[in-house]
Amino acid sequence: MRALALMTLSVGLLAGGDDPKPEDVKKDLDTFQGTWTIVTLERDGVNLLQQFGTFEMVVKGDEYTAPNIAATFKLDPSKSPKAIDISYKEGPAAGQTIKAIYKLEGDNLTMCRARAQGDERPVEFAAPSGSGRMLFAFKRAKPAGDAK
Repeated sequence: MRALALMTLSVGLLAGGDDPKPEDVKKDLDTFQGTWTIVTLERDGVNLLQQFGTFEMVVKGDEYTAPNIAATFKLDPSKSPKAIDISYKEGPAAGQTIKAIYKLEGDNLTMCRARAQGDERPVEFAAPSGSGRMLFAFKRAKPAGDAK
C-alpha cells in the first residue's frame, strides 16, 4: 500500500512538471508582439517612472528592445501566475537570465521580475520595499503589424 502511495505521488509530481502546450505559448507570444508604452515602473516600492520617463518596448518574436536594453524571453503560460524567463543581451543585467511573471489583459501587459539571476520567481504582481523586485505595466501602443 505504501509503495502504491509513493508511486502515485511520484506520477503526480511528474505530471505537474509538464512543459507548456505549444499552442498556449504561441497564443501569448502572438499577443506580446508590437510596441508597448510603459505606464508603471516600480522597484522596491519606489516609483521610477518620474526618474526614467516614458519609454517604449518593442517586441518582435521572442526578443524585445527598450532604451539601453535588449533581451530574449521564454514564456510558460502553464504556470500560475504565468512565467517568463528574460535573458538580457544588453543593459545593466546583460548576461543574466531573470525569472519573472506576466499577465496579459487586453491591451495591458504587466510583468514583475526578480532582482537578479538566481533569485526566486515572484508570486505576485508587487514590488514592495526591500523585495528587490521590479514591477512593469505597459499599454499597447501599436499592434505587431504596425510596429516598425
